[in-house]
Amino acid sequence: MESIDLYKGPNRGAFALMTTDEKMAVIKVMFKYHRCKDFRLVCKFFCYVYDHYNSNEEVKFSQDSEVVNALYLNFRECVLDRTVSNKNIQTKLDQQLWSFSSNVMELKKGLKFSQNADAKKSGSSDITCKESVFQIPPHFYQAVIKSIYFNDTRKTVEMEELALNRNDYEWMKDLRQRIGQGKQITFQLFNGDLISLHKGLLNVFRNEFEDDDISEENEYAFLSDKAEFDPTNVDFTDKGALLKRQREILKQIEVHQFKKMKMSTNPLDMNTDSTSGDSKFGYFNPFATLSTGLKLWFIILCEGGSFCIAKIEKDKIVDHKSDSKYVQRKKAGKRQMNFDKKSSCMTSVGSQMRRNNERLHQQHIQETIEEYIEDLNKADMIFLNAPGMNKLFFVGPDKPLRDMRYKIKTLSFNMKKANFTELQRAFEEVIEMKMVFNMA
Repeated sequence: MESIDLYKGPNRGAFALMTTDEKMAVIKVMFKYHRCKDFRLVCKFFCYVYDHYNSNEEVKFSQDSEVVNALYLNFRECVLDRTVSNKNIQTKLDQQLWSFSSNVMELKKGLKFSQNADAKKSGSSDITCKESVFQIPPHFYQAVIKSIYFNDTRKTVEMEELALNRNDYEWMKDLRQRIGQGKQITFQLFNGDLISLHKGLLNVFRNEFEDDDISEENEYAFLSDKAEFDPTNVDFTDKGALLKRQREILKQIEVHQFKKMKMSTNPLDMNTDSTSGDSKFGYFNPFATLSTGLKLWFIILCEGGSFCIAKIEKDKIVDHKSDSKYVQRKKAGKRQMNFDKKSSCMTSVGSQMRRNNERLHQQHIQETIEEYIEDLNKADMIFLNAPGMNKLFFVGPDKPLRDMRYKIKTLSFNMKKANFTELQRAFEEVIEMKMVFNMA
């Protein structure tokens, strides 16, 4: 069997920086896949580790929690220190953070001083900062974040508790309700600072696009085996009982989908037990994408005959394409494709034009996706906002993005029209990060 020397080759720096427990974890997983002769998974796993520990060639971060906490405090102090400038920042920052001096200066631009009701009573002030998620060194996300913070109740849920209960349907459902319908999740850091991040950048809840085949036959046959759903036991004249039965069926379907979906696409989460304790949150890393750096990603908008896609490298839109077709009846406000399903086929000139445009619209979408297919395969994440039947143009059977569902995230975004202007607004919402510095 071919041997693997972890201390040689381009990845030697990553392994050398690990603690004893972390080295043992790597060896265990590599040994398992090595025995299976699955070298692709071995390489995938170790490349992830290498990127995680050495994402910046000039910085060699130690993953010891006390060291990383000290680095964060040094980084934070420079951000809040008004005397720090481009001239003296190198003398203020720790040597391991020199390459992030530009991040410090960018965060300083976004600082705002404000007082809320509680702050006025205590005589202190809150210092907030709104900037891009790319201004925080990626190594800090997993290392310094301690818990999920609920603004309304000011209570927290430890990240270790989330790791232990992430496969518990009822627990996760309750957590989702407590977090609410907002676009961001707030986290508390080890020193009391708060940071709010867009949900789509996090691996906390299940990915709705990652379910198994939508068209799988007999997928929900298990419902017929349950006595409470037996039609012979239902009084169809009782509307209340029918509604209760319907709610229970929907709940069982949701539980079934929850059980079969993959909670994480992080290579460290493969075939491991979250309670093993080999890493900070077991093998569960809700900040996997942010920790390794979001190098290449896409945003796709599609609604009402309009379509827009943008290729993004870190925090810059480097390429985009748009297309729009007349497919919606202006006065009635319905899309011709949906209107044809509910009424007899119209033969007016306008209806024929809309049907032809619908075909052209779907064809142009597929052609555009094919143009970007190589970059889409390499992308770390794809944000998709395609309400209703529009999403089938991308993840339906035999569609180009169907095999990439694991990295497609829903973009909860109320758009006026799927054009580049709205895409830019969505882009700004996704990368927006808000920090509240604890000055107590």
